[in-house]
Amino acid sequence: MSLKSNVSRRSFLATTGKISAGVLAAGVLSSCQKSQQTAAAAPRRIGPNDQINIGVVGIRSRGWALYNDVRTIKGVRIAALCDVDGNVLAQRQNQAEKDLGYRPDGYTDMRKMFADPSIDAVIIGTPNHWHALASIWACQAGKHVFVEKPVC
Repeated sequence: MSLKSNVSRRSFLATTGKISAGVLAAGVLSSCQKSQQTAAAAPRRIGPNDQINIGVVGIRSRGWALYNDVRTIKGVRIAALCDVDGNVLAQRQNQAEKDLGYRPDGYTDMRKMFADPSIDAVIIGTPNHWHALASIWACQAGKHVFVEKPVC
């Protein structure tokens, strides 16, 4: 008896990545909404807790695909893009400005992006051999991290 599935590994990972980002955004926004329900019926203002500022590291290939997966999620703001190749970074910033209506900050050194206190979470889309170190640096900077395998 065969249990073979028509789902490819790549499509499974893409789907779980989208779901993970959505669950992260929904959880944060849900806790924000619960705290707002306890407040008096004040006029609704958008505060810093109403959105998640995300930085994407490694935007040539996989990181750019992940950017495209999360950029349309309500409550998610792509705040920064990072790539060691300045030409790729400029090209992706230009495209992001067309997609989003604003220009995300650009970094060629991920450590400088991790030091930005306005960024809440990062997506690591670097080549595999950078996953562990990038994740460690991001965690040390207090960021939430989405990284695909191999983590280390």
